[in-house]
Amino acid sequence: DRFAVLRELVELRERERKRRREEPAEEMPDEVVIIAEQEPTRKLFKFHEDYRPPFYDVSTKVSTVATPRDPFARDPAVDYDADSDDEFRENDAEVQDAEDLGDDSEEEDDSE
Repeated sequence: DRFAVLRELVELRERERKRRREEPAEEMPDEVVIIAEQEPTRKLFKFHEDYRPPFYDVSTKVSTVATPRDPFARDPAVDYDADSDDEFRENDAEVQDAEDLGDDSEEEDDSE
């Protein structure tokens, strides 16, 4: 009796496996639905020794060189010597020069 029950269970399992192999695979749908899109992280950059005001930036680059195990590794894709504070001062000076030009023309109009 026991062997008959075991044989029957083995046969049922084999039939199920065979049926799964013979069934056609489910077709993939033509449409792809994005369930959740990961938004880039916004970061606030504020340095105590900078001339420029703090600003938000979205960083999407992921370094393969600087990792959690080696956070001080230098990534060759990053220019560590560039000083964006100098660029900000140059742009700020250009804006102030343009404002000064506009102020001169207004003073001339007032004197007439």
